[in-house]
Amino acid sequence: VSTQSTGKKSAHSDVRVIGNLVYDCTDCIDFKDELTDVVVEDNSVHFCDGHGIVTHSSARIRRNVIVSVTRSCVTMSSLWGRVFDDADVRSNVCMNVAASCMHVGGDSADEHALRG
Repeated sequence: VSTQSTGKKSAHSDVRVIGNLVYDCTDCIDFKDELTDVVVEDNSVHFCDGHGIVTHSSARIRRNVIVSVTRSCVTMSSLWGRVFDDADVRSNVCMNVAASCMHVGGDSADEHALRG
């Protein structure tokens, strides 16, 4: 699943990815910037040659099972100084992860990784 950005205003709103089996991809679920009301819930994500779930927009990411990824289970990275003011990440299961389970970063040098 991949979405594109316009860089000007909200490209899409009410974006939902719920109850899917996603496997054998690069970044399995990938959201770009300028999206609003993004929900990623109750998905099974397996064997990603990259991130399990990556977003450049604020999102609600809940109850996903992410297994065997070569990068991070969940990555939230802002672009151009945007703030994740309503991000909600909880009750996800991450297993067999090569990098961090949860990575929160930005477009500046002050990135943070949470390992679990």
